[in-house]
Amino acid sequence: MQLRFLLAFLAMCLVWGFHFVVLKLTVGEDAPPLFYAALRMSILALILSPLLRIHKGQMVRILLAGICLGGLNYAFMFSAITRVNASVVAIVLESYVPIAMVLSVIFLHEKIGWRRVGGLVAALAGVVLIGSAKGVASLGVAPLLGIAFTFATAISEAFGAILVKSTRDVKPLALLAWFALVGSVVLWTATLLFEENRMLALQGENRWPFMAALAYSVLLASLFGHSTYYWLLSKFPVSRVSPSTIVATLIGVMASVAILNEPLTWQLIVGGVMVISGVWVIIRRSAHDDKTPADSIAPAEN
Repeated sequence: MQLRFLLAFLAMCLVWGFHFVVLKLTVGEDAPPLFYAALRMSILALILSPLLRIHKGQMVRILLAGICLGGLNYAFMFSAITRVNASVVAIVLESYVPIAMVLSVIFLHEKIGWRRVGGLVAALAGVVLIGSAKGVASLGVAPLLGIAFTFATAISEAFGAILVKSTRDVKPLALLAWFALVGSVVLWTATLLFEENRMLALQGENRWPFMAALAYSVLLASLFGHSTYYWLLSKFPVSRVSPSTIVATLIGVMASVAILNEPLTWQLIVGGVMVISGVWVIIRRSAHDDKTPADSIAPAEN
């Protein structure tokens, strides 16, 4: 890999990894998570609106995928990060890959070998181990709720992956435009129904940090991250680009420990190794077979 491609790969992973810290520092009581997510997707939808096109015969799948990949996933994830440490969210979110693999077997009738089954077992066992750790909760809320929300994020994105796998001849950024639009509708509905005091995020001392975080989410995590990912996929095999999700997770964990002073428990370390190892096995074998939907679109991102 030439230097410019390697630098782009590392920059993308850094942006996605540090995004966990940005979210943890931003969303909370003064910046409701659903409101933050709704603003993010609305701005992204506005920027990508020129890419919106009607794709005959595929709009039902695209709109359903938008609910999963632009609405429910962010609703669950941004809510999770207010309840559990960012390092835990970063690792548990990796369960997206084995879940997508299971769904591909159920809905797409794909076959998997014993190695990927082993990766699935290791990854999910790692999630269970992380969930058993003490002291991972923040804001006085039980950690299992935050982990459950993160797991729900992974399930939403895995279902979205199955739907995207069934679309044809739709460019990735055009899909992202629809996901942003549909996600905006879902998230604005959710924040209006379940949250209050939304305007606190835009008042007083909260305003500029909130806006800076929002700019990071839209311009860097979404636009730069996805554009770079698809650009790299156009240059290299999936097997060389897909590990970006693992690198981003490692960066997210290290940044959370270093910047947020989150505890690095033995359960987090061992469970994290189990999750990442399991995901690595699934990615490598899936790239070899060239079938799994988890490797055919951008990885779960935050």
